[in-house]
Amino acid sequence: MLTVTIDDRVETLDLQFTVQKTGAIVLSDGFSHAEYDRNFRYYVPSSYDGQSDVPLLFYFHGMGGSGTVQGAWRDIAEEEGFIAVFPSSTVLPTNDPNSGYLPGFFGNPLPVAGTQWDPGYSIALQYIYRDQVDDVGFVSAMIDYFDELYSLDLDRVYATGFSSGGMLSFNLAVNLSDRLAAVAPLGATMTLGYEINDESPTTPISIIHVMGEADNVIPFRGGTDNFGANFGEPVFHHFLDVGPWWADKLDIDHDGRVDGEIVSDSVTRYSYTGDHADIIQYAVAGLDPNEPNNADINRQIVWEYLSQYTLNTDLLQ
Repeated sequence: MLTVTIDDRVETLDLQFTVQKTGAIVLSDGFSHAEYDRNFRYYVPSSYDGQSDVPLLFYFHGMGGSGTVQGAWRDIAEEEGFIAVFPSSTVLPTNDPNSGYLPGFFGNPLPVAGTQWDPGYSIALQYIYRDQVDDVGFVSAMIDYFDELYSLDLDRVYATGFSSGGMLSFNLAVNLSDRLAAVAPLGATMTLGYEINDESPTTPISIIHVMGEADNVIPFRGGTDNFGANFGEPVFHHFLDVGPWWADKLDIDHDGRVDGEIVSDSVTRYSYTGDHADIIQYAVAGLDPNEPNNADINRQIVWEYLSQYTLNTDLLQ
């Protein structure tokens, strides 16, 4: 609504504008969800013209991070023609009655421990207060947000993330499988919370899982957290137990399982191939807590895996 004065007369004009957000461009936005204001940055590739549906990919940062545009994923989005979204987690104060569950030293939580995603278990306040935070619902709401603004291929929505963001990717695979085609957890293994809470995916979903055997933040071999989270009680699956767990959930029989295929001196691949979904795991020898970036497994290869899958809404038995 615009009010103008013409020859001492006040006139009110009803004006409507259409803004076409085409690429290549980085934009920021946000909205309120559950009990928090949430925000994100995103990249629209130069090829986007609003005439063709494009895939959507979410990248979730690690503990203590924020929704900064990741150059490697931005470049892949530009090359491959998808919209890449970089959300920020909530930041919860660590002087909380439940801070003993958080990673830390001598009973004191790490300064960044309040900046996490919901990992599916009680090593983050975002899990303890999941009704108030609702990271899974936030991701679903972002899908709706981008579907309103852009021409999306809703059969090709993907999620990936590093460390805490990788654990959220597993959470989404369990609790948002009906909206995602595939996820790629990086630099993380899966928490034990899904058995405790009896949570399972409702529809098939494919997973590309990459982790370094020498990760000194999240233990490759599972068990307790390296920083004493959850009062020192076991938290994580062994990396090698994650594939069979998902294969059982997705009804992938033993004929579809290939254990320990040597890709190179430093990379071993484990694969579980089913009729409706696949589980692909890469174990990287000597990789500290970093995202994969070598000739055998890197972000481009991760995208090539993700992009071959489309949403499957058939209900699992």
